[in-house]
Amino acid sequence: MHSKRDQSWKALQSDTEAPDGITTYTSRRRRWLRRLRLSASLIVGLGLLICIVIWMLSLFLGNKQALDTLPSEPLAVVNFKTNGVLSEDWLGSLLTFPPGERLMEVDIHKIKDSLESVGQVEKVIIERELPDILSIQIFERTPILRLILEDSVGTQRILLVDAKGEIYKGIDYADETIAPLPYLSPFYRSDGSYRPLMGMERVAELLDLCRSDYPEEYATWKVVVLKHYSGDLKLPGEVVEIKVTENEANIRLIFGANSDFSQQLDRLRHVKEVARGLGDTLLQVDLSMPNSAVARFKSGRDKLY
Repeated sequence: MHSKRDQSWKALQSDTEAPDGITTYTSRRRRWLRRLRLSASLIVGLGLLICIVIWMLSLFLGNKQALDTLPSEPLAVVNFKTNGVLSEDWLGSLLTFPPGERLMEVDIHKIKDSLESVGQVEKVIIERELPDILSIQIFERTPILRLILEDSVGTQRILLVDAKGEIYKGIDYADETIAPLPYLSPFYRSDGSYRPLMGMERVAELLDLCRSDYPEEYATWKVVVLKHYSGDLKLPGEVVEIKVTENEANIRLIFGANSDFSQQLDRLRHVKEVARGLGDTLLQVDLSMPNSAVARFKSGRDKLY
C-alpha cells in the first residue's frame, strides 16, 4: 500500500525541523552564541572607551607632573629667527620671562597667540630645545602697497598691504623698502567699506612682473586704483588702473585683470616707444582690450600713427 504522506525532498527537509513551540538544543546553543558575541563586542568597545578616557585624563591631570620629570632648566637662551625685518629689540618689548622660569614652564601657546596678533606676523613656530633654549621662528608678511587712512579728526597714518589683501602697521621697515611701494586706492563697497581687499593676489602678480622685468617702468608707478576692480575674476570688465608720473606727466594705465599681464606690458613698452617717436605726451593707455592698446595723447591724438 502506498503512503499518502508527501515523500518529496522539500517535505522530508521540513520534517527534520522542530515543531512550533519546541526549543531544541541546537537552537538554544545558536541563540546563546549570538548573545555571547554581542556581549563580548559591547565589553570590548566599553573597555576601549574607558582606556581612551583614562589616557586623556592622565594627559590632562598629569601634565604638571610630566613637566617636572623632564630635564628642564631655567630658561637661558631665546633663539629668534625671522624671514623679514622684525628685530630682537621688538621681540624683547613684547616678551618677558620671570626670573628662574624653567623652559618647560614657558607657555609657548600664549606666546604664539601674542605674536600672531601682530598684523605684520603671519605665522609663528615655537619649539623648546632642552635643557634651556626656546626657539622662536617668525614668518612675516611682505608688503606690496601702501595705504593712507584718515581718522575722524583728520589724522593720517600709513599702513601696508600684502599680497593676500591683509592691511597692517609696518614695524622696523627701512625707508628704502617702503618708499618705492605704490599707494593703494581701494575699491569702496556700497556700505563705504573697503575691507576685505579681495583679489590682491592678482594685483601682486602685476606688480611683481613689472618690478622684475620692467624696473624703469615700475619706478614711475605711484598709485594703484581699484575703483573698477572688485577682485572677482569671473566678472567681465575687471580692470586694474595704475597712475603713473613720468617726465612731469600724469598717465593712466589700464590693465585687464583677466588678460595676460606680460603681453599687456609688452604692448605698453611699444606704445611708449611710438609716443617718444611722435614727440607727443601720453595721457592714457588702455591695455585691457585683447591684442590691442588704445592711447590718448596730450595733443588730442588718439592714434599711434
